[in-house]
Amino acid sequence: MFSLHHQCHEYSLDFILNNLGPQNLSGASSVLDVGCGPNGRFVHYLLGQGIFAEGLDRTVVEDIHFMNGDCKRIPRADHSYDLVTFHMVQAFFKGRHDFFNKALEIVLAEGKRLRQHNKRELKESALRKMNRDYAAEKIKMIATIDEAVRVLRPEGKIIVWPFPSKLVPDVQSSYEAKGVYLQKEGFTYMGPESPTTKEIIV
Repeated sequence: MFSLHHQCHEYSLDFILNNLGPQNLSGASSVLDVGCGPNGRFVHYLLGQGIFAEGLDRTVVEDIHFMNGDCKRIPRADHSYDLVTFHMVQAFFKGRHDFFNKALEIVLAEGKRLRQHNKRELKESALRKMNRDYAAEKIKMIATIDEAVRVLRPEGKIIVWPFPSKLVPDVQSSYEAKGVYLQKEGFTYMGPESPTTKEIIV
């Protein structure tokens, strides 16, 4: 199981608001913050603004506004929120360079142990490992997006920060076939019940 929140850090409220974009929060009346962290700062901020908010994380204590759980199985009904946020969530945090750098570290360490010095072989080995690791994470990322779309209301938004640079180009065509449009500025979801849209901002 992968961690919801990157290294379980609790980021400052200013950092979270700056990254998610305050303009994307306007008009929201019901918000789910996935990977909210143990203290749920963003959730408490929204509640203080008079906005109904809930947080989901493996590190939180369950109460009326917080759920301890998995982002691939959100324990809420379809169309429960008009905004779902993912800030620094491990499910999306790894880009192509992150996968490659980690794989290269492992391969270089192994190469040193075996006294190997062929840089080309090491790089090719790192690329193979990166692709294996990414293939496994990609399945989780797709499941996470699908679950977020399920609990989103028509005309709702999903905000993902930082931008999942490896995932988007890899899944763009398959999502468009399902009516979900992905781009740097946002994903647009054409709901099956309604011609209205759902945006997923990344």
